[in-house]
Amino acid sequence: LRQLRELFDDPLWVRGKGGMVPTPRAEAAVLPLRRGLGELRAALARQAAFDPVASRRTIRMAAADGVAVALVPGVLRILRVEAPDVDLDIVPLERRTIAEQLDTAQVDLAVGVGFPSVSGLRTRKLLDEHFVCLVAADHPCVREELSLEMWSKLPHALVGTAAGGPGVVDRALAEIGMSRRVALRVRSFLAAPLIVARSHLVLTLGAGLARPFLDVLPLRVFPPPVELPHFALRAVWHERYGHEPALAWFRGVVLRAAQELTATSPSAA
Repeated sequence: LRQLRELFDDPLWVRGKGGMVPTPRAEAAVLPLRRGLGELRAALARQAAFDPVASRRTIRMAAADGVAVALVPGVLRILRVEAPDVDLDIVPLERRTIAEQLDTAQVDLAVGVGFPSVSGLRTRKLLDEHFVCLVAADHPCVREELSLEMWSKLPHALVGTAAGGPGVVDRALAEIGMSRRVALRVRSFLAAPLIVARSHLVLTLGAGLARPFLDVLPLRVFPPPVELPHFALRAVWHERYGHEPALAWFRGVVLRAAQELTATSPSAA
């Protein structure tokens, strides 16, 4: 009460007949204060409802081209049924700037592997990936199986930058005293299988990324002849938007699409 009196420069409550009574200044302030407190309580208590069926928003997701080809069709199938007017904007994944893009809402969600550990980012594993090897269906050197000797001798395609050091395959071969020749290095997950299907190269990549290409290209799939580590495909967002209903719902959609992808991925066994 003392603080309110100082704020209003008025005693607000004074002694009167029957006890304390409000001053005219206090009576004048009651209604707007009551209205303001009611609006404040409503704002604090209200959780904005999100109706996917009625929504017409656009959600922006960052992903490499291979991840988009593998994952987005499943996402679209769910949206077609549950949120027919929600649109997707798929943008290239730039790892150096993704933290800032998520923080500033330039991107709502990022999906991929190898994200930096940055304060404020939250992640969720979508699926565990294993590696498979792809060769052209009419490859003249690969018959019923892909042997270790053949695998190491074949020219390889690698998705990565020229400056990138030894990859997972190179390290696995080095541990057993072997090596390979990378005859083609490309920056695109989408281009690599298309090239391999029309060449004598071998490509090692995640099974989930391989699945869409096996349906449309003359490719055969084999398990790697050496043990390669599994890796996780993850969704990443900024904690500022962790409880935003539409984005929380969309993260669930992406998780369901990833689970569908897991169920159809070619086996490494």
